[in-house]
Amino acid sequence: MTVDEQVSGFAEEGSGRFAIVPVSISGEWIEPIKERRWVGQASAQEDIVAVAFLRDMDCVSWVKCDRGPALRVRLTLFNYDSDGQDVQVNLNVGDSYLRGRLIVSARDYRPDLQTTHACRTGEIMALSTVVGESVVEAAVMFLAVSDVQFGRNRIWHIRTELGEGLREPLAGILTGGRAGVLRVQ
Repeated sequence: MTVDEQVSGFAEEGSGRFAIVPVSISGEWIEPIKERRWVGQASAQEDIVAVAFLRDMDCVSWVKCDRGPALRVRLTLFNYDSDGQDVQVNLNVGDSYLRGRLIVSARDYRPDLQTTHACRTGEIMALSTVVGESVVEAAVMFLAVSDVQFGRNRIWHIRTELGEGLREPLAGILTGGRAGVLRVQ
């Protein structure tokens, strides 16, 4: 089950609710291959915020990211062992990060990750799926800053009128705190 499916049919609920702003993500794998680091940037014509998602076995972790017309996006596989197969999957979007862990097939394994992605605000976009003994899926959702309000410590939430009628767990993610975890059944 994908992150989008875990977050309760978001595509149907968000349709027409949020401002539509095209977002472009471009990046590349950094050499040497032993670093296994994809570095990119998400850009839009106006300021955006994001929610990063990482599905790891029985949970989907999420974290809200700061605002800007451009946000850094990074996916890194850090080694936990000398063989380079037990790895930490680290997803950074803007100033926030999430991490998962799994065993991959080889020291030089890199997940499939395109150099460019196009999406729009209000949609959950799958970035990459890291496959090994289990699966870790990285995804992101961007929102236009015009759709959110900022509270203390730069924590944002969607405007009250946009949140009315949203179902859980999406409502809790977009109206709540900075980060959380959803248990997958």
